[in-house]
Amino acid sequence: RASLRRPYKGCTLPPAFCGVVSQSGCILITLTTMEMWGATGFLVNCFAPFKDFSISVDQVATSQSGVSVTISHVPGGTEGDAFLGLLASLRRLGEVDVVRSVAVVTVVGRKIRKKLQELGKAMEAFAEVDVLMVSASSEDVAMSFVVREEKASLLVEVLHHELIPITGGDEMFGDTYKAIKDKD
Repeated sequence: RASLRRPYKGCTLPPAFCGVVSQSGCILITLTTMEMWGATGFLVNCFAPFKDFSISVDQVATSQSGVSVTISHVPGGTEGDAFLGLLASLRRLGEVDVVRSVAVVTVVGRKIRKKLQELGKAMEAFAEVDVLMVSASSEDVAMSFVVREEKASLLVEVLHHELIPITGGDEMFGDTYKAIKDKD
């Protein structure tokens, strides 16, 4: 059963990075076509096959000539009728590129667009990582990076170290484990 998330519009808590998570076993699909440029309703056509084949889209990034999505579950697997039908339908719209074995690494927080300047040092972690797609939530609570699975764990570790406070004592995280143990 799905839960209803409340929008952060009325949130009075300060902007914060709250965590870094990763989801592996994803697939990145990119549809590229100049037919998309300025075409009214083209995205409806792009997403219709996902609905037709009951394949849920996780992340989305678009430009004037392309749309990239990640998916994490395919009914029947990637050799099954649903996935093959999806790809055939998308190929009628344009060029399709599929990258398997990707992970989505997500920085989670609140009002994170107000903290983008703090990403500076953390972005050094991407020097050794090929970022395949970037996506940000419209609710200002997450920023995701699609990378090859083998790079995800290191990226999570580095981003977590750089972005999540280790001092404790703040409203969101409370005391550090050490501070709690020292009180005993």
